[in-house]
Amino acid sequence: MILAFIMSTYYIFYLLGWTDEKVLNPLRLPLLIAAFAGLLYAAFMYGANNSLMQAPAKFHSIYNSTFYGIYVYLGDIHIILRFLHVIFGAVMIASVTLLAISYFKKDADENFAAYSAAYLRPAFLAAFALQATTGLVMLFAQKPEIFSALTGASPAMTIVLWTGVTAAFVQAFFAHLKSPKIFKKWNLVSLVASSALTLILMAVVRDFIRDAEIGAAFSYMNNPYQWNFVVLGAFFVTLAAGAATVAYMLFGLKEKEIK
Repeated sequence: MILAFIMSTYYIFYLLGWTDEKVLNPLRLPLLIAAFAGLLYAAFMYGANNSLMQAPAKFHSIYNSTFYGIYVYLGDIHIILRFLHVIFGAVMIASVTLLAISYFKKDADENFAAYSAAYLRPAFLAAFALQATTGLVMLFAQKPEIFSALTGASPAMTIVLWTGVTAAFVQAFFAHLKSPKIFKKWNLVSLVASSALTLILMAVVRDFIRDAEIGAAFSYMNNPYQWNFVVLGAFFVTLAAGAATVAYMLFGLKEKEIK
């Protein structure tokens, strides 16, 4: 269902982007709402499934409760917190990405770059404030042993967490710069680098919390597995074909000149 919603959402965006505005004028708002709802659904279900994965004691009974596998896990406050954390983080990463794209277009289209900076800056800062708030609430909502590990009991995880938090505030410093300062090379490099560092370190923290939650119930090392080379090979062939197609679309196609 997640894949179906994501694919439908992207096709809606393609339709809106490639169709004359007058043709779809009555349907633009409903289509945009549908696309937005599809993205929210995908984000929520990913968060809910990850939260359920961290509750192995509950998973077995849930699995047996529905033959069709249609179940929405709402039995954990972390689901809502994680959902909001993902949404606000997505806005931040999207803002940084669009700022980077605008940087490379600023010489050819100065107005576009200035416009991008004008609306991305407040969007990023608002998302950052909400992200920081939900992140702090999520920290205090952890189990006592995990909270302790993140606040000093485990030096490694404490360093990873608070280095990531520091990098996030570095992002906010550079993101608050107005145009044209934000489009100075090293300001933008610092913004992108701190964003990437934050993303990586917070993923490590998330992995630590996941292992702490399910480590006693499940261990990768203690469960036998076999490589399925047919499926793995098909995956890599498909991945290579997809990457080649995207590369061709980005660099091989020439935009038609409108005269």
